[in-house]
Amino acid sequence: MKFNKSKVKKIFVFILLIFSISTCKNEVIDIMPNVHFTAYVSSGELANLGVTSAILKDGGYGGLIIYRKNNEEYLAFERLCTYYPNDTAIVVLDKDQQTATCPKCKSTFLLSADGYKNNNGPAKLPLKQYSCIPSPNRLTIVN
Repeated sequence: MKFNKSKVKKIFVFILLIFSISTCKNEVIDIMPNVHFTAYVSSGELANLGVTSAILKDGGYGGLIIYRKNNEEYLAFERLCTYYPNDTAIVVLDKDQQTATCPKCKSTFLLSADGYKNNNGPAKLPLKQYSCIPSPNRLTIVN
């Protein structure tokens, strides 16, 4: 039986193509939009914000979560989920105000641990964190 080299090459390329497609992983690119902004939290809002609790504010790309870690330290996070940044999936603040969860991919982020992902969901990156500058009259959040 005589082999046609052209046919063998085509079959080999086809098998290689099928193999490469079947081994590709569906990974999300970790590109978070970078938005320059300044947001403020008034001293009245800060007075009502208890330790280990959070509030939602406008700012950033999809909104902000302001978390009071202790009496002197505040953390500000982007609400855009790091697993679906191109789909603009916005995390919601959970009732315990210690975590935020993406309703789309179910990733849960622990606010007290600098926005890193809890054990739930596929997100690999923490929530994007912004700089907090405290002053006597307000908290300034900037990127």
